[in-house]
Amino acid sequence: MAATIASHAPQLQQQNVPTSEEEMFGKKNGLTVRNDAAAAAAAAALKQQNGQAKVGQATSRPLNVQDWDYDEHGECGPKHWLHIANCEHLGNHQSPIDFRLSKMRVLPLNSHPLCLVNYKRPLAGQLVNTGCGIQFRPDPQVEPPEIYGGMLEQNYRFVQYHFHWSQNDNEGSEHTIGGLRYPAELHLVHQGVKDPSKLAVLGIFLKLDDGVENGEPKKFVFSSDEMEALKKVVEFEQSTAIDSKHSLTSKLPPNCCQDVASCAEHFVSSFVRYEGSLTTPPCSENVTWTVFTDPLLVTKEQMSLLRALKDCKGKVIEKNYRQVQKCAAGREVFFMVAPTDDLMTKM
Repeated sequence: MAATIASHAPQLQQQNVPTSEEEMFGKKNGLTVRNDAAAAAAAAALKQQNGQAKVGQATSRPLNVQDWDYDEHGECGPKHWLHIANCEHLGNHQSPIDFRLSKMRVLPLNSHPLCLVNYKRPLAGQLVNTGCGIQFRPDPQVEPPEIYGGMLEQNYRFVQYHFHWSQNDNEGSEHTIGGLRYPAELHLVHQGVKDPSKLAVLGIFLKLDDGVENGEPKKFVFSSDEMEALKKVVEFEQSTAIDSKHSLTSKLPPNCCQDVASCAEHFVSSFVRYEGSLTTPPCSENVTWTVFTDPLLVTKEQMSLLRALKDCKGKVIEKNYRQVQKCAAGREVFFMVAPTDDLMTKM
């Protein structure tokens, strides 16, 4: 996939290239980013990847949520995931990772736009407490949204979304920017249509906001009825129906899409793209990651609802994010930049 991107994308004009994480993601996104990784993006090209990321091979024993947790000091914590059934094949393309501009290759987004199909269509489903978080699963009777383009190798069909967070406002997201975290991260998971063993995940950072609208309407990750639904799934295996009032567009950053057809949109905001893995066991290396640089807003009240959820042992979930993984030499990470005149101020 890395070679495909490099071979098809023209070079950016140098004046449109941000030179630090601060310019890349911006103070407007609520982060004060270290400048130790600042460098010219033109010098950030990485060596060609040695082969494709491997797909994790499952063993015969099914994986159970009780087999693992996020306790860094416990016997089932992340340090021991390697020894859990189905996780014996962890390789060099694990996720999440830290984003540093000096280690990214910058490419223009407009040459190969990411297309979203039926993202505006109302989508009903079930909200479920999985024991390690919450997950929305769409109604199987409804045609699911899809994504394609943007250097993806096939069409991918939406299957679920879930969240990662902690009890601390200074951490919670899985991916980091210059070593720093947002308080939460949303993952929209899609499965390959031609090759169902492949996944494509859209990652969206959640930024804390006071919820006060001063003239301009704000877009928050949860609606009022979704907040009520969260109160019904506090315990493990509890579930509740989510009606069809909302679409997946409500889970994307504001003003990030542009209509191109009756049911299709192009994503017009910048994002980071790389080949990686699931961030929970079995940690299979079969995921194409697309992490957007613009965050979606979340209020303290909404975060408190996430932080009230309980795990499979009946305890409040203290955190459910994985620590960042090493980026092996030769692993390419791409910063896909939207063609805007005011890129430096936008980012």
